[in-house]
Amino acid sequence: MESPTIDTHNYQFIINKQDYPKLYFLVISIIEEIKEQKPDYQISVRGLLLSLYVELLRIQYNSKNNTLIEHKKEANNILAISKALDFIRKNYMQQITIEELAKMCHLSESHFRRTFHEIMGASPLDFLNSTRIDEACRLLRSTENSILTISEQVGFHSISSFNRCFTKLMGTSPRAWRKQTLLNEAISAKASILEFTGWIR
Repeated sequence: MESPTIDTHNYQFIINKQDYPKLYFLVISIIEEIKEQKPDYQISVRGLLLSLYVELLRIQYNSKNNTLIEHKKEANNILAISKALDFIRKNYMQQITIEELAKMCHLSESHFRRTFHEIMGASPLDFLNSTRIDEACRLLRSTENSILTISEQVGFHSISSFNRCFTKLMGTSPRAWRKQTLLNEAISAKASILEFTGWIR
């Protein structure tokens, strides 16, 4: 069954993108995760929902205590890096420099790094690498492409840097991750077949 088509443009009428850019970004990210269903997307959705819950609490708290200045400052910050976030999402497979992202947002490199970390909880480079590894996991699970080919497809300039980054984020090597993931899926499929045919009750 195909996933239902969701027109994300309509959501700006429910959540004003200009007044609540972080809230808008989180909602759109949740929708995209559910639509694309990449590896471990459920974990990502739970994390995004938690961030959304915290953001709603902060907005409520700020409203009650008349601290809208901080909220507007945070809103301006995420708007300031929104072009960089969108660029990374669409061009993660290319070689991207921090200088390039900073210029895109009309910020100095130091200001861009600081603002990015405050909003995303990670450095621009860590966020870029995380995006690349997320796509690498999808390719490892859904294709028979070699590790080297996949590392190049997601933007790493060498297999060693890809292996190092993958192991840091996933806790195991790409080869071991692929083997274990495919094994788990095979076991799950076999269990489903046995259950369907009545062998497991």
